[in-house]
Amino acid sequence: SMEALPLFSSIIERRDPAESKHGGNMQSIRAHRKARGKKRYWYVLILREVRRAGSRGKTAKELAVVFRVGINLFSGRITELVAMGYLKRLKISRDGAAVLIYRKCCHEAA
Repeated sequence: SMEALPLFSSIIERRDPAESKHGGNMQSIRAHRKARGKKRYWYVLILREVRRAGSRGKTAKELAVVFRVGINLFSGRITELVAMGYLKRLKISRDGAAVLIYRKCCHEAA
């Protein structure tokens, strides 16, 4: 259920997960602040779909079909979810795209 998904508020408020890449430049900081409100929305949608796929996982291309949007609208959120440990990129790919799985071991009670 949606209630079981993490809320992410402390993560989103605290810092930009890409800060180490861009070095804290002002343009990137402003972009992070602007995107904050939509980040939680995308986190929930992405995690819901990847969790539903179970061990088969989902690729960004498959998610784009489900969401009916271009990959560019949510690919940054995938990178952040991987960096936070919620998703794992497998070494296998489907249709040229890496398969993502939900990391239950780290974020759900046994």
